[in-house]
Amino acid sequence: MIGIIHYAATDSGGTASVHYQDLLALRPTRLELDEAATWVRKQDPSAGFSIILEQVMERLRTDVD
Repeated sequence: MIGIIHYAATDSGGTASVHYQDLLALRPTRLELDEAATWVRKQDPSAGFSIILEQVMERLRTDVD
């Protein structure tokens, strides 16, 4: 589930999306986020999507304990 919501957050505007807040509400671990990011990258390997994914991951690293 974390992977799907991570993808939705990245695909719908990154940290400004409601999906980003949903992702935080799940209280994922850093390991879960890293595993989800690997899955998300496989769903859309385009350069533009990758940039947004990295922005989301940077923010998650500060927002998740």
